[in-house]
Amino acid sequence: MNFKLQRSYSSFGYLQQTVTLFKKSHNPNVFFYTTIIHSHAMNNLHNEALVYYIQMLMENVEPNAFTFSAILKACPFDLGRALQIGRAHV
Repeated sequence: MNFKLQRSYSSFGYLQQTVTLFKKSHNPNVFFYTTIIHSHAMNNLHNEALVYYIQMLMENVEPNAFTFSAILKACPFDLGRALQIGRAHV
C-alpha cells in the first residue's frame, strides 16, 4: 500500500511526502527505489537521484528497465542531443 501512496505523491510533485514514505519502508524494493529516483530527477535533484541509485545497488536491489529510464532523466546533459551530435560525426 505504501508504494501506491508513494507513487501518487510523486505524481503530484509532493517530494517530501515521497521521501518520508520511502524512509518508513523497512525493506524497499525496486518499485520504491525507482519512484524515489524518478521523483528526484523530475525535481532537478540529479545528485540525490544518483545517490538513491547507488544506495539501491549497495542494498542488492536489482534495477529494472524503468529504473534505468528514471536514472537517465537524472543525467545533467541531454542524452538524445549527445547521440545526434555523435551520429553527425560518423
